[in-house]
Amino acid sequence: MIYSAFLKLITLCVLFISGCSSTGDSRVSLGPGGDEVYISNGVEQYYFALLPYWANFSTKAACFRSSPIRYINFEKISKSYNLSYSELIHLQHMINRKLYSYKDAKGQDQLSPKDESFIFQNTYQKVNGGSTDFVLPKYHTVSIIWSDSFDNDFKKIKKVLEREDVLKGYPILVSMCLSDFELNQKLREFDLDTRGIKILSADMFASYDKDLKRIPEFTLDLKEFFKKKKIIFYKSRKRPNPFGDIKTINVK
Repeated sequence: MIYSAFLKLITLCVLFISGCSSTGDSRVSLGPGGDEVYISNGVEQYYFALLPYWANFSTKAACFRSSPIRYINFEKISKSYNLSYSELIHLQHMINRKLYSYKDAKGQDQLSPKDESFIFQNTYQKVNGGSTDFVLPKYHTVSIIWSDSFDNDFKKIKKVLEREDVLKGYPILVSMCLSDFELNQKLREFDLDTRGIKILSADMFASYDKDLKRIPEFTLDLKEFFKKKKIIFYKSRKRPNPFGDIKTINVK
């Protein structure tokens, strides 16, 4: 009894000290039973709650998303880690890619706080070191095709990608509806995955402008993201341009 009480007292002290001083994840053994307690390092504050399925949609793209997106709090992360707008876009994109991979590997819809914390810290280290999943093309001109405007009909999109004027720039697909994995699946399905086409998926949109101020919509500032590059935006003529003042070509 005395030993058990003493052990619990020591454990509580360790938990208190670790919670006050630790900046990384840690686990503390609770004794012979082998139970462990996960001590958060506080990264949960950087995640927004997942949108419910009925609210996971894009008004501009007129679609419901089938994949949940983990949005991050740009304001809080920027204050803690001093990341730029583009770096935060990359961070959110890479976090979602890793979350999808983890869920697929573990067969779970939800991950533990410990796993999400590990993903955040691992991804931040990569972005901070200049390593991103989306690598900016070296081309001066980028040809961005809005796949949602063609209702993500890849038979039509494939024809757009084969246009001579599109191929004068680096071809990039953008979607407010489809996740990174869904877009890549479409590229493989239509034999487009070997052409080096890059994608800007729904995981890269956020309710922040380039100055990291909250705005009442999910968007991606293409001019800020593709600084010093000439952007030509291709879309169906039936849909209005949601990306502001950039050169737009309407396609039948």
